[in-house]
Amino acid sequence: MKKLIAASMLLALCIAACENRQQSSDSKETAEDQNEAKFDNTQVESDAAFAVKAADGGMMEVELGKLAQTKATHKEVKDFGNMMTTDHSGANDELKSLAQTKT
Repeated sequence: MKKLIAASMLLALCIAACENRQQSSDSKETAEDQNEAKFDNTQVESDAAFAVKAADGGMMEVELGKLAQTKATHKEVKDFGNMMTTDHSGANDELKSLAQTKT
């Protein structure tokens, strides 16, 4: 019975993880679609595409920093993960603020 409960919980976690990845991908696609629909100017479109790529990369850096903080065994690696999380969170906030003023 305990094995069945553990297997059910593991399956639920796997499904949740897959749904989170799908939502992330859908959010990026939605942003790109909105940018394409909103802008006819190629320079503005190019800037918007850059912003989407920068935000995607920045969010990945934050997640990698969090992973380094929780999984690393060396203090230097944990400190580096903390620095990545802090720096890229700040950069992501700035990019978000800038994007909101431009829309």
